Amino acid sequence: MYQIDFSDEAWKQIIRMRKSMPQTYKKLNVIIEELKEHPYSGTGHPEQLHYMRGVWSRRLDKKNRIRYTVNDRKITVFVISTLGHYDDK
Repeated sequence: MYQIDFSDEAWKQIIRMRKSMPQTYKKLNVIIEELKEHPYSGTGHPEQLHYMRGVWSRRLDKKNRIRYTVNDRKITVFVISTLGHYDDK
């Protein structure tokens, strides 16, 4: 089972999401539980980002993605962000 760690920015985004986007927050919780078991497959169409080596993404809704890295040796997932899209400028 993978340990889940969050960046400070991801925590702030999760708090904001919980208050203003309850459906997206609910899906995020499902995905976080899945990340503990299998970070490379599951809900949200997991994909490795081509231009960001080692970073994975899953769709939360049309606008938002969860971005994370996986360390298989330490058995950890590090959540980078939960709001926005990786193509946002």
